[in-house]
Amino acid sequence: MTDSAVITALESALAAVPDNDSLRFHLCDLLIGASNPARALELCLEVLAKKPDHVEALGKAAQAAELAGDQSRADGYRRLAAALAPNAPPAAIPTIVPKPPSSDTAVE
Repeated sequence: MTDSAVITALESALAAVPDNDSLRFHLCDLLIGASNPARALELCLEVLAKKPDHVEALGKAAQAAELAGDQSRADGYRRLAAALAPNAPPAAIPTIVPKPPSSDTAVE
């Protein structure tokens, strides 16, 4: 099954059980991996509308916002997550690490 087919299947499953946050987060991860951060962020915001202090949703929202090019929003979600879970390991609040320049790129 391709990623696209899995995403479609998970979207259908989520429509059938809309309160399943585990399924929502799994779909969110796949959407981020498939370069669809806008839809991933929508899924996170659905959780945050019900549970504004949901640290996992804040972390995934930060990751999706960053991939969508909204660094300010991503930083805000990260600050909220860190304030709510100050003892959480850094991996619990994902950060996108920029790729280093390729060896083909001249460094000035």
